Amino acid sequence: MAPRFLTPSVVACAALTLVALTGCSPSAAPESAAPTVTVTQTVPASAPPATPVETATPTPEVPACSGLTQEEAVSASIGSIAPFPGLESHEWVAATQDAATYDECAELSYVVVTLYGGTVSTPCHIMLFNQGRYLGTATADAYGFLPSVARLDDASIEVTYTYTLPGEANAESSGRVQATFTWDEDTQSVVMDGDVPPTD
Repeated sequence: MAPRFLTPSVVACAALTLVALTGCSPSAAPESAAPTVTVTQTVPASAPPATPVETATPTPEVPACSGLTQEEAVSASIGSIAPFPGLESHEWVAATQDAATYDECAELSYVVVTLYGGTVSTPCHIMLFNQGRYLGTATADAYGFLPSVARLDDASIEVTYTYTLPGEANAESSGRVQATFTWDEDTQSVVMDGDVPPTD
C-alpha cells in the first residue's frame, strides 16, 4: 500500500483549527490583589512618676511669754515653798508689790517673798521665773533681811545679801555678800556664781 502524505491544504486547515481552539479557550482571570490595610497604633507616652512633694512639718511655736501677771505667777507657785523651820504658821507673801521685778517675757525675773508679819530681819526667799514660768527659789535656804536685787540683763540678776557680823545687833547689820544668778539656755537652768550669807 502506497504511503499517504498530507497535502498542504490539510496542514493549513489543521493549523487554523488549532489556533481557533486555542483562541476560544477561556483564559484564567487574574486574581485581584487583596487591598493592604495599614494599622497605626498610637502608644501613649507613659507619664513620668510623680515626684513626692516634701511638706515640712511645722514646729509648734512655744509662747515666749506666760501671760501671767506678777500676782498670778506668785499665787500659783508660792505654796510650793516649804515653811520656814520654827515659823510654820507664818505664810510666805510677796515682800513688795513692785511688778518691775517680774517680767512674763524675760529670760530671768524674780519676786522676793518674806514671812507674813515679819520684821526687818525676817527670812526671805527669791522666787525665780523664766518667761513667767516658775523655776524655784534662788537658794535652798532662806536668809534674813530683805536682799537688794539688781538686774544685769535679760537673763541675769545680782543679789546683795545682808547679814550681821559677830557682836552686831540686827539694826547694825553690816555684813554684805553678793551672788549672780543667770539663766542658761543650753541647760535650761539657773547658774549661781558668788556667795550667800554664813549660816553660823
